[in-house]
Amino acid sequence: MTNIKLLSASLELIENDFFNSLAVSVVIWKNDEHYTIETISKNINKILGFSQKNFMNKKTIYSNLIHPDDLKRVLNEVKNNVNEKKLEFTHEPYRIMNSKGFYKWIKIDVTIIYEKGNVSHFIGYLSDCTSEKEILLEKELEKSKLSTIIHSLPDLLWIKDKNGKYLACNKRFEDFYGAKESQIIGKVDEDFVNKELAEFFREHDLKAMQSNIPLSNYEELTFSSDGHTEYSHTIKTKVVLIDGSIYGVLGISRDISDIKEYQNKILEQKEEFETIFNFSKDGIAIVDLESNFLNCNNSYCEMLEYSKEELLTKSCIELTISEDKEKSIKTLKKIIEDSFIINFEKRCLTKNNNIIYVNMSVSLLPDKKRILMVTKNVSDVKFIEEQSKLISMGEMIGNIAHQWRQPLSVISTASTGILFQKEYGVLDDKILIDSMNSINNSAQYLSKTIDDFRNFIKNDKTEELTSVKDAFDFAIHLTEASLKNNYINIIVDYEDDIIIHAIKNELIQCFINIINNAKDALIENTKEGNRYIIVSIKKVKDALELSIKDSAGGISEDIIERIFEPYFTTKHQSLGTGLGLSIVNKILRDKYHANILVYNEDFTFNNFKYYGACFKITFNKEVL
Repeated sequence: MTNIKLLSASLELIENDFFNSLAVSVVIWKNDEHYTIETISKNINKILGFSQKNFMNKKTIYSNLIHPDDLKRVLNEVKNNVNEKKLEFTHEPYRIMNSKGFYKWIKIDVTIIYEKGNVSHFIGYLSDCTSEKEILLEKELEKSKLSTIIHSLPDLLWIKDKNGKYLACNKRFEDFYGAKESQIIGKVDEDFVNKELAEFFREHDLKAMQSNIPLSNYEELTFSSDGHTEYSHTIKTKVVLIDGSIYGVLGISRDISDIKEYQNKILEQKEEFETIFNFSKDGIAIVDLESNFLNCNNSYCEMLEYSKEELLTKSCIELTISEDKEKSIKTLKKIIEDSFIINFEKRCLTKNNNIIYVNMSVSLLPDKKRILMVTKNVSDVKFIEEQSKLISMGEMIGNIAHQWRQPLSVISTASTGILFQKEYGVLDDKILIDSMNSINNSAQYLSKTIDDFRNFIKNDKTEELTSVKDAFDFAIHLTEASLKNNYINIIVDYEDDIIIHAIKNELIQCFINIINNAKDALIENTKEGNRYIIVSIKKVKDALELSIKDSAGGISEDIIERIFEPYFTTKHQSLGTGLGLSIVNKILRDKYHANILVYNEDFTFNNFKYYGACFKITFNKEVL
């Protein structure tokens, strides 16, 4: 059919009612500057909503309906096909506005009409492809999303065919081989890594393709992009087509370097714990919630004189002496509730029926089913404490004697004076009453002194909220008479205070020991009139600092570091045992977590310079 006949046939087709009932519309354009529509089929209104007349009377201009982003492309497609002398071509689908102002996608098959070698008309067969285009766009969007997800994955991802050739990979895999996906596709591992590693990869590929489940392995991967190495967990699974044939293998590799490092740290900590557990001098044991032994170290066995096999058949409560069992059971319940307890003391019975004193720090393990116990044999310390108590009793008797000397003197003087005046007949009622009041006041003072010392000496081990300042004041009260009788002045400067959980009398005894140590040094080394003990309490950040210094000339640098050692003393053997400061150090550090330092320093008081020892005790603030 010639071009002219085709044009005539198209014109007849446009007027055909059957054709106009179809979903394909015919448009004939002139090949002029504006591509004027010569005619258009009536069924154009089914596609665009505009009538045939709208286009024929030029109320509606076809080119004005084309989406601005598509118009240039459409015109270029026409020009290119004309220049190539083509007879037919199909436009890429483009968007065109309908009568309601919405864009639809259309597809146009175009026939070019030539007359005497020149293009005279274009015949377009136009159909609505909006649904097909939207489905295609949706698929492309999903494909784009999937591609974005794959390339954004922090894991390496790749697909190989069954011969080991790469079919696809993501951005992370590009970093691994230091090449773009386009450079990797179609190649094999040996094109990028050494033969040994390539064979390793291939071996696992083959295993995965032969397996019905995904397979995994661990490997170190060195990235060509920057040379860094990652410890990776790789999972491979075969890819199977619809017909059941093997297409290839899919691989995913995740960097688990942090997990590996964490596992190594856990392993190191486990080894450290086992070393501590096995070689610690302290007894370490793990028990269940009923105190049955589950594990223990050699030190624990040696302490209780049992073999490990024997000890694992017993419970911690079972080895406690009967007098301490009730408090041990209560403490066990407290540990389960509060997760830990420190410095718990009790007595245990060894295999050979020896009673030992133990100090325990106990923690509930994270699984909430086991308890860790660190136990020290403190029998020797208890012996030292008993000796220290006897020494303290002797010092207390000395302090009582000093406290009583003045009131006894008053009573003696008053009673002797009454007898003397009675004998000479000069005793009147006023003198008698004054003397009796003086004797009564002195007796009341003696009674109060007895009560104070009795309250201090009694073995009350109850912890209570205790003021550090009040405890030190009471220590001064108990030693004040002894200090005065030895011409020792004690100066106090309290700026602040702190409340701690403490056994009050135990804390007072610590302070008395330090005061007595200063007193003995002052009597031995300093003349009367220059004997001073300076006490200050002040807040330093969240801690309380208690400073006790004397003017006794200081402690020799040769021995100052040893003064807290048990049995170390600078006094004559008949005067000291070396237990006082050792006990002070142990109680303050172990029970009250205080820090105690001793050093020598110069200081000025009342415009005079002095030199002496300073004991500095730091109490950390407790949350009450």
